[in-house]
Amino acid sequence: MLKFASFTKCKRLSIHPLIIPSIATIAIIISLLPSLNNSGKSYNQSFSFNIISSIPYLFIEDNSNSKMDYDSPLPYEVKIIAVEPNEKNKNLVIIILESTSTTATSVYNPSLNTTPFLLELSTKSEVFENAYTVVPHTSKAIMAILCGVTPGLYQAIKEADIIDGIPSSCISEFLAKQNYQSAFFTSGTADFENHTGLVRNMGYQSLFSLESIQNKEGYEAANYFGLEDDAILPESAKWLDSIHGEKFIATYLTLTPHHQYLAPTRYGRYQFSQSKEVYNRYLNSVHYQDYFIKNLINQYKEKGLYDDTLFVFVADHGQGFGEHGRNMHDTVIYNEGIKIPLLIHNPSNLQLTKNISNISTIDIVPTVLDKMGYNITKDSYEGTIYKERGNTPVYSHCWRARACMSMIKGHYKYIHHFDTKPDEMFNFEIDRKEKTNIIANHRERASSMKKSLIQWRSLNLDSYNQFNLIKLSKEE
Repeated sequence: MLKFASFTKCKRLSIHPLIIPSIATIAIIISLLPSLNNSGKSYNQSFSFNIISSIPYLFIEDNSNSKMDYDSPLPYEVKIIAVEPNEKNKNLVIIILESTSTTATSVYNPSLNTTPFLLELSTKSEVFENAYTVVPHTSKAIMAILCGVTPGLYQAIKEADIIDGIPSSCISEFLAKQNYQSAFFTSGTADFENHTGLVRNMGYQSLFSLESIQNKEGYEAANYFGLEDDAILPESAKWLDSIHGEKFIATYLTLTPHHQYLAPTRYGRYQFSQSKEVYNRYLNSVHYQDYFIKNLINQYKEKGLYDDTLFVFVADHGQGFGEHGRNMHDTVIYNEGIKIPLLIHNPSNLQLTKNISNISTIDIVPTVLDKMGYNITKDSYEGTIYKERGNTPVYSHCWRARACMSMIKGHYKYIHHFDTKPDEMFNFEIDRKEKTNIIANHRERASSMKKSLIQWRSLNLDSYNQFNLIKLSKEE
């Protein structure tokens, strides 16, 4: 377990000119090696290509359309009015489902039996039919989910690397002021993209990660940076016992559905797909994750905490398997990459509600705090309480700089590809799989949506450039 009370300020590292070609060389060598898990040569090469093609973007500062106005306000100022304690002030558990597409779950795709337990929970939960991630990359996505704010629309994970690098009061930070204990759990290494710094900056008091697991014996590897999700359950149990009945927020970031999709054998493996072996492994990994969710819920029941806890299930992003010629998620701006499962389960107020309006991950924090009985004013967060969204657009942006971004308003979706390929527009009423580009017949609507996208991105970059300069100046 890591505590965050005594963190020291970090120095920025300079990048040696030979490091980029060195990484590229290593990635090429990896692509020539046989698979460690018999996943198939073709897929390993496509994964290596993803690594290589990402390298040039890792060190780019994307300041295009940025004015560096030092007099402009900081990105977001949170103003939340806490109400008196009441029956709504529950414990909060947020389970972030790694790389889980809606179509990989039984909740959104009943033809698949991958997530029977989550499907059962959905019959007693609010189910959001059209939820979308802001950026389809874990470190950026969990910030949006847990802080109600759009992350910086550049590839660098400055939100983790700069002390206090998040311009918003995240939900754990706010609940700490209401005397809640807080912890973040994952069976992956805390070193991955400096999750230690990110979790610290989001205001969590404790981080439990791969390094915290005292007994790793008997647990299988989930992928190249962690163990199967069940490995973190003992640490969860010990922490829940240690807080002695105090109110708490606990967040669990699963790991098993992340590439390489090793699909632990603990709960068996099944033939969910006949098309691609790698896709079948992925679906088996999602199936394993369903068992982890069941085990976690049972842990809360056994400790008598289930009825007094609000549960949120949400994916960080989806996963692409070539539906639009793209794999994995970082540049998958189509629904397989950005449309995500979102359920809110309240055991003491069981209800089946299907919400069909579009919702963004930045809307989760204000929506959840509203359900917990806190007075959320309209200027509290960048996101909006779901019931007040109306026809507010949903924006998404690829992780890579100047790769792609999209806007969804009503049943229309517009994708801007930064001149790497023609822009696209789809009508979800008749084309949920985004097969037919209708932009030629909607030039005026497309022009308006493109303008909104560019303004959204430019404001984000302007705000974060100023915010990051101020924070870095305080570190020096």
